[in-house]
Amino acid sequence: MDQQYAIVNHCLQLTKQSDIPTRAKLRVEISLLQMKRLLLDDTLPQEARHGACCVSEFEDLLCHMRRIYGRDYQDGNVEEILDRIDALLITLVGNISRSGKSVDCLPARSAVKCAERRIL
Repeated sequence: MDQQYAIVNHCLQLTKQSDIPTRAKLRVEISLLQMKRLLLDDTLPQEARHGACCVSEFEDLLCHMRRIYGRDYQDGNVEEILDRIDALLITLVGNISRSGKSVDCLPARSAVKCAERRIL
């Protein structure tokens, strides 16, 4: 988990230093902070730390953010980042939920996607 947490901190740093509009920057920062909160949750099972939501997925997110922040901003770019973050959040929440804990701390965007996946 330490590696994932460090990568999320690096993603936050990149976001803060980026030239994307403030509103988009805040959306990404909020999602990343939510991810940090979930990573610190004591009920996160060990397999979530090393299994379905492993370090390589966090590294992929970081690489994707570097690519997007390294070129001209477009609305769709931030949506791509948020989609990747949401996928990781949903995986983390799913792992916590399976451990028996209720999770009601997702941002609205992620909560809707999580509910959609449960329906499908």
